[in-house]
Parts: sequence; structure tokens; C-alpha cells
Amino acid sequence: MSSESDKDYATFSLDDTDTSSEERLFVDAALAEDKLPSFDGDFAPYFQDLTTATLFCWIHKHNISTSAYEDLVDIIMRPEFNRDAYSKSILISLKKTPSTSRDSKMAYQLSISDIIWNVLNNPSLVKKMYFGPDVDSKIKSEYWHGTLWAESLLFGKEQLMISEEIYKCGDQYRLRIQKVLDYNDLPGTFKRELGQNRSLSREVWLQDEPFLTITTSQISEKVTEDTLRITKILYKHHAHWHIRDATLSYQHPSEYVSIMQPPSSTMKVYKLFLDIYYDDFRTFRNVYHSLGGVYVQFGNMPAHQRKLLKNHFVLGFVPFGGNFNEFMLPFVSEMKEFEQGKLMKVNGKNSWVIAAGVLRHNANKGCRTCTVSRESLTNLYQDIPATSRYHHTTDIQFKEISDESTTTRQNQLCIQYGLRAKPNILDRLLRERHLQTPQDVYHATARKIGRLLKLTCELFSQEGENDFMMSDYLRLAMIMPFILNNFLKVSSLKENESKIIMQRIDTLRMSTVKNVIIACWVYVAKTMRIVFESKFTLDSYDELQKCLEEEMKILPKVFPEFANLPNLHINIHLLVHARTYGTLINTQVGIKEMVHRIFKAMVPRTNCKNVELDLLKRYTTLFAIRHLVDGGADQRLSQPCRGFATMSSNFRNLLTNWYITEDKVSNEQELEGNEEEALIPVGS
Repeated sequence: MSSESDKDYATFSLDDTDTSSEERLFVDAALAEDKLPSFDGDFAPYFQDLTTATLFCWIHKHNISTSAYEDLVDIIMRPEFNRDAYSKSILISLKKTPSTSRDSKMAYQLSISDIIWNVLNNPSLVKKMYFGPDVDSKIKSEYWHGTLWAESLLFGKEQLMISEEIYKCGDQYRLRIQKVLDYNDLPGTFKRELGQNRSLSREVWLQDEPFLTITTSQISEKVTEDTLRITKILYKHHAHWHIRDATLSYQHPSEYVSIMQPPSSTMKVYKLFLDIYYDDFRTFRNVYHSLGGVYVQFGNMPAHQRKLLKNHFVLGFVPFGGNFNEFMLPFVSEMKEFEQGKLMKVNGKNSWVIAAGVLRHNANKGCRTCTVSRESLTNLYQDIPATSRYHHTTDIQFKEISDESTTTRQNQLCIQYGLRAKPNILDRLLRERHLQTPQDVYHATARKIGRLLKLTCELFSQEGENDFMMSDYLRLAMIMPFILNNFLKVSSLKENESKIIMQRIDTLRMSTVKNVIIACWVYVAKTMRIVFESKFTLDSYDELQKCLEEEMKILPKVFPEFANLPNLHINIHLLVHARTYGTLINTQVGIKEMVHRIFKAMVPRTNCKNVELDLLKRYTTLFAIRHLVDGGADQRLSQPCRGFATMSSNFRNLLTNWYITEDKVSNEQELEGNEEEALIPVGS
């Protein structure tokens, strides 16, 4: 794997035919059936008896730590325990030699095909996953409540069964449509500007919002493609009508997505929504050495299942100094197959599996959604539809950059368009690169609150600092308005800082400064509450927009440090992301950060030479234990392992407080799961 910069990754192509390259080394096949151990018993063919199996699980759970004592006692006291059985010694290298710099190094990655197979053949997982059409729910909390699932052929399905009756797309469905306006429907201002001649040439105008919902019975006839011509879109911006070019709009997925039908009409189809997250984490305390963790989640799981650490599946670790684009080549190659459909055995039967929808969360890279200049990031009145980035227009810009023969001119165009010289490796997949790279509200909100807290505390006089005794800043956002209202007085603030704020908000009263500081925290608390709501209604989207706008108005007005701050600028885009993915917490990566901690804790117990390989080996072992405990199938065998499938009841302590088997759900979530909700499929 190359350690060079991202600029060079384009030299590697998915069309390379050199099968002897290092790319082959990413594949690690399982033992053939005839090479498996010849054990008998409940834990066959993996272990010879219960003793060996339980000790193996104990070792990998605790790393032979002192906290394993109670679990060990539980195992030894079992009547089936055989004291004469013992595991072979595991040789561990005690040497920790420093790594040396090389031009290239090996990288290791799990096959996404294997991950998908194991998930679909895990009965405990697949029974909780959703493979149906999008749902027009009054309360929105899942990916299938968002517009992306509704519009794309890669998700949902064309037919569903209710009470053993098959309903195909179009039967008792509701359709979400955009309104088309002719010349007479246009506002008077545009009639004068456009003239009636354009209407005579069969040109019509598309209205951006609101969308209309109709039944199939309201459709009178199908309009042929050459009947009407749409080149402009009518939309409202701050209560005024505007017109923009039709190219300045996100394409409907049907314009760039086409899928193959399964070989048989009776074959079961699974369409998977993948959510990929990539981030670096430091592996050692006293030496700078980072790994890039690449994790995959399945959007078909309900929100409460996606919160579980065990449902974050590891794809691999990008080595220190490695190149993400090069590392992801095998993944992209496999995903190109899944986009068209792939035959796979699920529960012993041939099934058709389609996988797509890869998100790559944008945590630290600024705004990839629009082209607004840095000087206008927090300008609330900017025309976002006109300045947004769109996949098809970005493709044209990338082509323009690549067509230039000189590096100087390429660099000039990169600066002009705000792009790199080469597109991201994930752009080779069927996705809207800008819509499917949402900003991470977890990081953005936390850093925004941290900045506001720092600025607020800097305003305190010595008296104010003595009155304010809280230290855990990031946990105070919701109660800060009450804390400040309880103790904050005019004398609590530095006089010179108060005068500066008085000038900014144009007031002559010192007491107003205290009130406006509290108001800042009130708006931030309201925004944070709605941003992290687990369920959205139609009214919630309106409330979200209002809170985001109010926060964006007051913070730069009171604190100049918030002017043109990227973490505040994303307020402009969060409403679109909420509608696209159902809620905003479906775009956050806070829980994925916790997965980093698990692997960081494993590092001291590796050989510290090839850390990424050691971590991946350990993960595959844990993943195998979890799969067998869940009753998952082994494609080499005809039935699940009976001993592992009963461990959750026989060895409750051993499998408790272990992230690979933890399945805790709050009482609130359990109640929610029991509620029956009318689901109305929608076709878009």
C-alpha cells in the first residue's frame, strides 16, 4: 500500500487486470470443510468440548485480566467442566521494536461480501432489519422515512405482501410529485421577464416546493418526454419568488441508477443501505501513530439497533501514512457488483442482494455541500439552491480540471471550484456525492457549544468566576440558561467586554448585555434539543428550521468569533439532511467514536509491530463468537453450532458486559417497539 498523497491515487484503476498484485492479499479464505477439526459434541467442529470453548471466550473477552475472576469461577463450577483440559500456550512477542519508514506496506481488509453474508445469515440480526419500501410515517426516525430511501431504486422494493396479498408498485400507493406551472401560473414579475413566446414552445416551469401527495386514481394520463420542456425551476427564497436553472437541482436517482432484475421472479430480494464511517484514532499515548478505522453500518436496522456497538462492523484499518483511496479499492470493486445485484445464499436459499447508499460522514472537512465563500458562511440570506454543489455539475468541473495539460492551470481550477485534482474513490459508486456526505451534527454541535462556553466564561469578572463553579462544560448546554439566569449579574461581567457587546447589539443599557448572553444559550439549547431528537414530525422540520435560523442570527451578532464559522454555517444545510435521512441523528457519528476506544484499549496487548493486522485478527475472532452465539450459520456446515447458540442462557455472566453480545435497550425503546403504527408505502 502506497504512503503517498491522495493526488496519486488515480493511477490505480478498478479495471486493472494484474491479479498478481498486492490487492489479492486482502482476501483470506476460510478453512475448507475437509480441513476442519474432527471434533464431536455440541461445540463441534470448532472445539472439542465445553471447557475449551468457554475458556477461549473468556480469554478473548478479558485478555487474562484480574476482572476475569468471577467469570472463571462460574466456568469452573459447572459440572461439565473438565480440569484436565487446557488450552495450548499462546506465544506473544515481548519485543516492541520501532517501525521503520517504507515506501509501501501491507494493508488488510475484510471483504464486504463476507460481512453482508454473515449479517443476512444471522437470524438474530436479519429478523430486526427492514427491507420494505419507504414509509410515509407521521413520526420519522428511520432511514426509510427519508426522501433518499423513497426516491432510489437501490432501496426498498417494488412490491410488498400484506395479509398474503401482493401489492405491486402503483397499487394503493401514494405519489409525491412536484407541481408543474405553465405561463399563466407564473407570478406577474416573471411573466414580463420571460414573455409568452417561451410558453408557446411548450416550455413549463417546475415548482420546487411544496411537494404534493396524490393517489394513483388522480393520474389521468402519462405525458410523453417530448410533450413538455423544463429548463427553469421556480422557488421561494426568504418569502420572494426566484427562478434558477434546472441544472441547479439534485438529480432524481432514477436519472443515474439502473439495476438488474433477479434471475428468477420468485427469488427473494434484499436491498441494503450501507453507512460507512472513516476516522483516524491515535494508538499509543507517548508515540504519535494513528490508524484509520473504517466501519460499516446497515441502515436497514432500526435506530435502537444501530446504537449498539456490536452492530458497527469493521471493514479494516488504514495503516499509518496510508492512502484512504487506495485502501478502499477492494471495497469499491465489490460494491460495484452489489449495485447491479449479486446472487448469494441466505438461509440456504438463493437470494438477490443489492447494496448501495454509502454515506461517508463529513466531520472535519468544512462544507462540501455548497460553494459559499468563507466571508459569507454565516450570511443567513444567501441563496442556497443557487450556490449548492450538485453531483452532475461537479463531474463537469472535474473533467475540466483533468483536461488541462498543465499542472499550474489545474491548480488554478482546483482553487476556483474548491475541489481536489481527482474525485474521491467513493464517487465511483452510484450516489449523490454532496447529498450523501452530510455534515456530522455530533462534532459540529459539540464544538460550537464548546466555543460559546469558552467565550461566555471569558466575559466573567473575578466575581463571576467565583460564582460559576461548574467544570464539565460540554454537558451543560441544556442547563446553562438556568445557571446563568440564577447567578449572572451586571457585576459578574468584565466592564470593557460588556461595552463591546453593547456596541454590537446597539443598546445603552448594561443589563441588556446579561439578557442577550442568556438568550444566546437559550437559542443554542433549543437548537441542540431539536437537532438530537430521535423522532421527527412534519412540524419538527419547521421547528428545526426556525431554531437554526434564530441561532445563526444571534451568535455572530453577540460574539464576532462566530462570524463565518463553518460549524455554524452548516445550519443552512441541516434541514435538507434531516429530510433526506429522516432525522439528523441518523447522520451523527458519536456512537462510532466509541468503537475507536474499544480498539485503542486492545493496542497494548498487540505485538505493536503490525497493529492493524493484530486488531483485525482479534476483531474477526470476536465477530465469529458473536455470530455463533446469535445462532448464525456457517456456510461450510449444514446447521448452527448448538453449544454456542445456548451459551446466552447457560453462561449469562460470561456474555454480560461484553460489547459483542450486549443487547441493552431502554424501557422507552422497548415500549416504542410494541406500538403499532399504520405504514403507508409511498412511491416517488
